[in-house]
Amino acid sequence: MEEVLTIKEISKSPLQTLTKNNDGKKINIRDLTYDLPLTTDDIFKLFQKNNKKIVENLINLEHPYVYDYSCPYSVQNKRYYFNQRCKGCQILYRLRKGNSHDDTEIEIFSGEKKGNKISLHSFNFFQDNYKRTEEINNVSEKVMKSINTVYNHFHEKINYFCIENNKVNYISQSLIYNQIMIREKLEFLNNCMWSYICGNKIYLIKEKNTISSLSDLSSNPLFSIFHSPSRDIEKYKNNGVSKIIILTILKQLTMTFKIMSKYKFIHSRPEKDFYYFIPEPVTINKETYPLKLIIQCHDYCSVSYQDKRFFCSNIINFYNHGIPIESFDIDINGSDSFCNSSIFSEEYNSKRIIFYKIGKKSQLFLKVRNFYGIPICYQSFDFVMFLISLVIQSEFYYFREMKEYKYWKNLWKQSEYSSLEKELFSLDSNCFESVFNIVKKYHIRFDALEYFYQMLLV
Repeated sequence: MEEVLTIKEISKSPLQTLTKNNDGKKINIRDLTYDLPLTTDDIFKLFQKNNKKIVENLINLEHPYVYDYSCPYSVQNKRYYFNQRCKGCQILYRLRKGNSHDDTEIEIFSGEKKGNKISLHSFNFFQDNYKRTEEINNVSEKVMKSINTVYNHFHEKINYFCIENNKVNYISQSLIYNQIMIREKLEFLNNCMWSYICGNKIYLIKEKNTISSLSDLSSNPLFSIFHSPSRDIEKYKNNGVSKIIILTILKQLTMTFKIMSKYKFIHSRPEKDFYYFIPEPVTINKETYPLKLIIQCHDYCSVSYQDKRFFCSNIINFYNHGIPIESFDIDINGSDSFCNSSIFSEEYNSKRIIFYKIGKKSQLFLKVRNFYGIPICYQSFDFVMFLISLVIQSEFYYFREMKEYKYWKNLWKQSEYSSLEKELFSLDSNCFESVFNIVKKYHIRFDALEYFYQMLLV
């Protein structure tokens, strides 16, 4: 009689056992071993889980990152190096398998992110102390009190913690930013995926940008103004993005900063190099948008999270405790301004609009925000600067024909707008310095973000 292999009990099948173990596994980065099977989706779930732990450790002032100072890359394997003990090296080994053409770029061949590319960046690592800074606490209190006499910022007592390594600050800010988005149940996560320390380097894994500019966006028929057959191509020879895409971008920019304003987020370099687009739909507040706008952090971002404010600075002394704004101006025009303050009557609040001009105090203004993380004008400046970087681009030209354009004009003093517009739209370079040199001369609406939010999204 011929013998055959039969499975008498399903539970004892090795395949069934493997599936059962995989389905129920809850692996932490620290539990990772060289021979543990992981799919790319498993790895990305590990990233999300570990990122949450990194932020928790950051808040608790513990060493936040996975690290092996004795690594780096002790064993050479084909075209890349690999240390079986280092957790970061183990992750990269799995992701790089089959990707040998470029050590800094990895293409994903399976799972939910199939076809996407991720990039690997490394920076010199030095001590990333999160030091409580009483001096900045005191300076912040003085600066905010001086502004509160005109505009109520609802300043709360908070402890400032300085991160001396600007690249560590970039990673920390990016992870906190993403945890805030997850907490707020929004899909606007930035492209920072994971980071770890290996030897004397800190490594950052980022998802590569899909569409990095409005020019790239307008060349796509799905997002171009010419996707409509009724559009007069001869009249509008310059290509641009369509009305629905303009509204999509404006609403997502407004929503993103509205959420981040709850955490007094300061970007520090709001310009077009720090946003990009992903051509996939996203639903926010029951409204579906045809693409995502992603804001990237900067090395000198700052944010308030869990009763701590994290910022980056290598400057020890603060010599000038003056008010970092040249002037305020109150315009009484009878329209809602959303600038409520307890020191003014309700009737007066409903009719006044407060503007501020940075003016000749521009360097002090930037120093206070960027190198000391003090959240002055966090409800206007970064949002307005990002908005300008969009509005002045030729691909955004149809915005000037839309009724929403008046919302943009209402962010400035009416008497100054024509001069401002002329300067902005004649700029040769759309970079932070060029735009800032113009903006600092004009009065900006203090509640720009809240006003835009009320007009577009409420």
